[in-house]
Amino acid sequence: IEETEHVEIEQMMSVPYFAACHTTRAFIKEILERNSGHIINVNSPASLMAFPGANSYTGARWALRGFNDALRADMNGTKISVSMLVAAKVSSSYFDNNPGSEERVPKISALFGTLTPEQVAKSIHNLIRSPRNYVIIPFLLAVVAWFNRLFPSIVEWIVVIRPTELCNPSSRTSHSREPNIKLIILSRNLNRFRLQNRINSLVDSIDSS
Repeated sequence: IEETEHVEIEQMMSVPYFAACHTTRAFIKEILERNSGHIINVNSPASLMAFPGANSYTGARWALRGFNDALRADMNGTKISVSMLVAAKVSSSYFDNNPGSEERVPKISALFGTLTPEQVAKSIHNLIRSPRNYVIIPFLLAVVAWFNRLFPSIVEWIVVIRPTELCNPSSRTSHSREPNIKLIILSRNLNRFRLQNRINSLVDSIDSS
């Protein structure tokens, strides 16, 4: 936070939070009059858990998440759906146009891989066809989000304290017994499809209870 200028903080709040607010406000009257529609907000994993070195960015993403959930509450009783899609790192020109931003991506994101714009577009298309409150991609990120709801202190330890060791096994010593995130989250005795069904129901109800 001490490295971020005031104008940079305002810019980070402008997109996505203010952009989502003003865009929704511009169309919401017509949507309410028609009593049908689907509003989708696209967010980042920073809206699900806090990452070090991204204070203002994380605050802006949580603001968008709060706006999304509050808007869905406002639309209760109507035929208007409100959804949020959370995607891991996406391969795009964003990093080329924002020098230095890629270096600030949390090391833990290496576990989730890099999505293509086409993969995100396909998820949005599927979300339009079958509305849900939340969609989180890829699968491993959804598992981490689910795990964070049950054991937030463990996920905080993984994300904040030990991201380098977890994402770069070679950096650990041979005597290290620190857990591997994949072994913690994806135990071999879990049935993936049963877990997926449970995650879907939990993700749909994030912060709605």
